Amino acid sequence: MNAATPPVSALLAGVAMAVLASCARQEAPPGGPEDLRPPVVVRTEPETFATVEELDEVRFEFDERISERVGGGGLNSAISVSPRGGDVKVGHGRRSLTVQMEGGFQPGLVYRITLNPVVSDLFGNQLRDPFELILSTGGEPVPNTLAGEVWDRIDGSAMPNAVVYATASDGLVHQGSTDRDGIFALRYLPAGSFNLTAFEDANRDGEIDSTEVQGGSSATLAIGDTVLVDIPILAPDTAAAILVEAEALDSVTVVLEFDDYLEPSLSALEVDVQIRTEEGAAPGIVGRYQEAAYVTFFEEVTDSFARLDSLDAEEAGRAAAAATAAAAAVPEDSVTVAPGAVVAPPDTAVIESLGTGREASNQPGPPRRVPPSRLTPLQGSAPGPTPDGRRVLPGKRIVVLLDAPLPYDVPYEIDVTGVTNINGLTDGGGTVEFIRVTPPLDTTAVDTLALGDSSLVTDDSTNVGDSVALPDTGGASPARPSPVESR
Repeated sequence: MNAATPPVSALLAGVAMAVLASCARQEAPPGGPEDLRPPVVVRTEPETFATVEELDEVRFEFDERISERVGGGGLNSAISVSPRGGDVKVGHGRRSLTVQMEGGFQPGLVYRITLNPVVSDLFGNQLRDPFELILSTGGEPVPNTLAGEVWDRIDGSAMPNAVVYATASDGLVHQGSTDRDGIFALRYLPAGSFNLTAFEDANRDGEIDSTEVQGGSSATLAIGDTVLVDIPILAPDTAAAILVEAEALDSVTVVLEFDDYLEPSLSALEVDVQIRTEEGAAPGIVGRYQEAAYVTFFEEVTDSFARLDSLDAEEAGRAAAAATAAAAAVPEDSVTVAPGAVVAPPDTAVIESLGTGREASNQPGPPRRVPPSRLTPLQGSAPGPTPDGRRVLPGKRIVVLLDAPLPYDVPYEIDVTGVTNINGLTDGGGTVEFIRVTPPLDTTAVDTLALGDSSLVTDDSTNVGDSVALPDTGGASPARPSPVESR
């Protein structure tokens, strides 16, 4: 071997070191800061608000090299052009994206070209927010804005990344999308009327498919105006709501459950309900409530009795003060008061007049209130107004109030027609059977025969008199206030 020729092992070691050095140059220098900063648009051609009557191409330039891969789809999904025209073609450069439209940009319009937050650099740092470029091909940019929120009609949640189309009276379709909070804003629209459609573009084809969650609204925009529009969206449906179950909530309350959500803006009074039995007369219907309306009715009745109880407490205080004042006003030598006796207030009739609906009393203090009717709250989740009070969410149940108690273990058939579901499909309903089942015997209960007379019954279920002397109302008092649907 020639002494000037290095050994084979040394050559192999040199090649390995060169490969390692080459690989190392693709990474950040050892000890250098990690790149966590997303790319930034530093220049556009044309510039924003420029007027270019013959526009062929739009260019976005970044401060660093960008990846050819974009999040959530192909490169064309990185750009949206409004109003919509031909197919959009997006080209990729080392530090730039170019935008062209099939057939070119139409003259006499104001275009809003949006760079969507799907572009990233070579380290995977992705744009955080969309970037909008406003250009004119002859139209006058006017700061009109059509904005709002897209939300789920079932649970009230915001719908992020939904596509929004606003179709003008001239047929042009302006488009946008919602952010992470479900908010959209279509800026620099022409004045006029618009039909709005929002949808989840599940297959990312930019078109509204019959199977995609969607919804619509409308708005009119004046020059220099800002209009806010909410768009609720739903999954498409082709079947009416079907009655699947009926259950006795208590002796005079029956809950009907359907297989679909019901339109909450419609009154349950529009629904026809019939109850039948082969074992005698069936109770009549005196009230029908959608789920949210029954919750409201229950809360209003409960609050009304709470307010009356508060008035009782105030009356008791006034009666005691009046009794004390009367006793102090009587001369000591004119009346002999027995030890421990209570002096009546000077005008008990005034106090008793405040006790409408309550029993009269000859004793000082407020009259004793007649026990209020019992209302049973719905079990499980109950829909109703959202916390901000802006919307009422739908439910799947209707609550029916009866004019007489249901006996135990008697089979009933209930027939329902005229139900409208959340998608507006009418003619829902159905027929089911139900039984008010005798509750299991509570062996830990106190012997009611040993309690006092039934006249001492109060609305406290823990203080019940002789139950043998009471009619079987299943915990419901015949003094129930007339139910009137509150909404």
